[in-house]
Amino acid sequence: THSFRFNSVVAKLAGTVAGKRYASKAPHASQLTITPYESDGACAAQVVEDAKVWRAHNKSKTAGCAILLRHPHQSVQIENALMAQDIPYQTAGFKSYVFRPEVLFVRGLLAVATDDLSSVTQASTREEVMRALLFFSGSSIVVEGRMHESQQELLACAIQSVTDNPLFLTSFFENQVLRNATPAVQRHLQAALAVIRQPAGAGTMNAVLEALQVKSLLGNVLASQRRRLQAESNLKWLAQMANRFDNPAQLFRSIYTIAEEPF
Repeated sequence: THSFRFNSVVAKLAGTVAGKRYASKAPHASQLTITPYESDGACAAQVVEDAKVWRAHNKSKTAGCAILLRHPHQSVQIENALMAQDIPYQTAGFKSYVFRPEVLFVRGLLAVATDDLSSVTQASTREEVMRALLFFSGSSIVVEGRMHESQQELLACAIQSVTDNPLFLTSFFENQVLRNATPAVQRHLQAALAVIRQPAGAGTMNAVLEALQVKSLLGNVLASQRRRLQAESNLKWLAQMANRFDNPAQLFRSIYTIAEEPF
């Protein structure tokens, strides 16, 4: 396998570790620095410091800095650390954790509870928010006279309605998601909405997740234990990031300006 990411010396070392041959066509030398760390947070902090050094020495708009991960869930604390320093970034090959379904579910609740759609202005984001609201609530779409249509067809129609008129998102939540959820889920959703509508402060996001009984909610719809743990972790670190802001809405507005811009 040829690589342009490292030179022939590193290719030989990588081949020894992987047990297969590597070759390099990189025209430049590779410099390796091994930096030990004791926790994921310490690793993220080191990545941010390295990014700062790189940015200070590379002003060209065509220059690029990449952070390679083995698994998507490893991005969460690194993303939080980058956002905390207002360093814009993009993800490649996977979605940023702030655009993963369980986080979009919370973003959707925030939008409808406050009647503020400023953090979901893109049509593609609103579409994914609608899917997340339905999925994690365990709800289905019920339209009188259209029982012969599939859920996919009804959802496509609802998505088009929101594309034409974004304010329809609140109506969709109230008349389909909330109304057609089980009584237990309805109680959790209404409790979360009540928390969001109270004066915001530190810990608001944690209070929202507690009101949702989020572990139980995730357990209802996610069959894979690994996926449940990843979703719980994503929401945990989202809540930690939210503590930096006066309210969750400010967090999501900042995400919009940071997580969609390249280095």
